[in-house]
Amino acid sequence: MQILLILSLIIAVVAVVFAVSNTGSADVSFLGFDLYNGSLALILILSMLVGVVISMLASTPSIVRNKWTVRKLNKKLVEMEKTLNEQAVKLAETETQLQERTTELEAARAGEAVEAPVESAEPEKNNTPSPA
Repeated sequence: MQILLILSLIIAVVAVVFAVSNTGSADVSFLGFDLYNGSLALILILSMLVGVVISMLASTPSIVRNKWTVRKLNKKLVEMEKTLNEQAVKLAETETQLQERTTELEAARAGEAVEAPVESAEPEKNNTPSPA
């Protein structure tokens, strides 16, 4: 941005020096009408100003379009950040539930491991005679 400003100032200084160097008189006519008869420097400075105004007017639609696009994208960004935050909360809740279930599963497995040695490997034989 600063480079653009410096470049604009250099062009303006060169144009002013050029206009001041040309102090002669000039006639301006358009479509057969004599519009102005006077200083060539004034004519050059006014024509530069008209060129600046025309270029500003020509760039206005793209500037407005860009501002609308930026506004639209900012709204979309806010919505996406909100969605991201909601998903982060859901992820944290899910991770907490997973940790709880993992702890429960490990506790259940530890309980099974403790109970396993108490049980015998072979089923006990029943020595009582069966009524036949």
